[in-house]
Amino acid sequence: MGSCTAQIVLKRASSNRALLLYFAGNDVLKPGPVELAAQPRASPCQALGIRWASCLYFLKFPQSPLLTYVSILVNVVIESLALPGAGGFAFMALERDKHIAERALLTMDEAQLLALYRSMSLIRRFEEKTAEMYARGKITGFCHLYAGEEAVAVGAIAALYDKDYVVSTYREHGHCLAKGASPRVVMAELFGKATGISRGHGGSMHLFDANLRFMGGYAIVGGGLPLAAGLGLSILYKEEPEVVCCFFGDGALPQGAFHETLNLASLWKLPVVFICENNFYGMGTLVQNAICQEELYRFAEPYKMPGVRVDGMDVLDVYGAVTEAAARAREGDGPSLIEAVTYRFRGHSMSDPAEYRSRREERIWQERDPIKALRRKILHDRRATENQLNEIEAEVAAVIDDAVKFAEESPEPALEELGKHVYVEE
Repeated sequence: MGSCTAQIVLKRASSNRALLLYFAGNDVLKPGPVELAAQPRASPCQALGIRWASCLYFLKFPQSPLLTYVSILVNVVIESLALPGAGGFAFMALERDKHIAERALLTMDEAQLLALYRSMSLIRRFEEKTAEMYARGKITGFCHLYAGEEAVAVGAIAALYDKDYVVSTYREHGHCLAKGASPRVVMAELFGKATGISRGHGGSMHLFDANLRFMGGYAIVGGGLPLAAGLGLSILYKEEPEVVCCFFGDGALPQGAFHETLNLASLWKLPVVFICENNFYGMGTLVQNAICQEELYRFAEPYKMPGVRVDGMDVLDVYGAVTEAAARAREGDGPSLIEAVTYRFRGHSMSDPAEYRSRREERIWQERDPIKALRRKILHDRRATENQLNEIEAEVAAVIDDAVKFAEESPEPALEELGKHVYVEE
């Protein structure tokens, strides 16, 4: 493995409990030429074509438009040959056009970087305080924390417009806050108070704000996917410029709703960006023990949409991928599937001790903390000072403390409110 191209090799341990991770370099999960050449049922001729074009793509000349054009030409030639096994090469080798992402990142100023840092820090502090309040009995019921995965929500939603829609899962605190919800009303909802974002009716798994176009979290695994397609169809029908960003976990991919949704979204070219947050575990089940295709972004290929894998611990990598996917959707070119490889720092829920993971594995991923990584980058590039970042963290801590105070002092929902907002009312 070269030092400039990082790889994470997933292997099933004999006990089927541990995930063994091997790292090299600082990037993540780029399918290399040997990997692509080794695809089953490919003839030596096909493998040679894949290997040659893949090597061409991975040469490091980011400022060379000519190389990009040559790579695309090679891809078109291979696809035009209609060789069995090589027909989806665009989805296997050309993960995405790096130049589009680079332009978006090069125009990002200090204020935007600090906004990303603040948003991730806010989510982390919110989740830490949520765990504390849960332990004190202030929050009850199911509660799934987002700590560790902040770069996915923040990077993706930062690439959207305010009027774009977001559909989430039951692990939704981070998405809701990144979409612009006040920590006060989200915390009040977790406390079950009348001032909560869902008036105390929803709790942790059912946050909703139509004004923010945050269209809710769903307790059913994969339950938000068909709704995202419905929103996309509505946008298409009314000829509006918005897109839908649909988050779901790796555990949703075996669901029939996932495949039905991707099929319709591609067939009708719906403006939906599908983001799979692959944290390696569906509850306590290791992903390769539940899904036959461990490279989840490849599920895009049979549905004829772009599929890419990004480092979900790098907010800028996520931002670049979603920027391109959203632009593509707005242009009427249909949906995309993004696999963001990430890691939750806590168990599946507050009741899960996560004994199926080794402490070594957890320590490796905690060293890749997305907030610390962005902090190092900002300081290294001299985009801000230590004092500026410390001030942001202090301000965030005060905001979260205020949110807890607001939630504690808010009233309980009145009994007569119990039956309201169930059916359509005038």
